[in-house]
Amino acid sequence: MKRSEIKSGNGIGGMHCALKRQQLDGEDFIDFEVVAALDINHTANEVYNDNFPNVSVMCRTIENVSIKQYEKW
Repeated sequence: MKRSEIKSGNGIGGMHCALKRQQLDGEDFIDFEVVAALDINHTANEVYNDNFPNVSVMCRTIENVSIKQYEKW
């Protein structure tokens, strides 16, 4: 079963990249899809968006995400 993940304090996506790498290496014990990434650093968000263009990137903390937004993901 694939899990949806929201990355908080995502930086430039190092953990996302590491988890994707383990999937590519055939170690798919973690089946996931990152649906959103949150960070308050604008530069980190720009780099993350370049690295993972299919992920919704937001410049905010997790406390500032509405329940409606969570349900949308």
